[in-house]
Amino acid sequence: MHKKSRDKLIEGVETGELLEVDKNHYQTTLVLPDHEFGYQYLANFGTTLKIIGPDFYLKNYVEWL
Repeated sequence: MHKKSRDKLIEGVETGELLEVDKNHYQTTLVLPDHEFGYQYLANFGTTLKIIGPDFYLKNYVEWL
């Protein structure tokens, strides 16, 4: 995720440890439901967030979009 999304993410849902990938990006684990509410939450971040797994969640999210 991009640095500017970091605080918004932390306030919204349960997350794992926030790891700094580089000066502008972070990586974490989110606990989100695998249905419309979880997908809407992710969509609110626009292009500042990248889903890297699990594969089934990414597939379902892309289909929802």
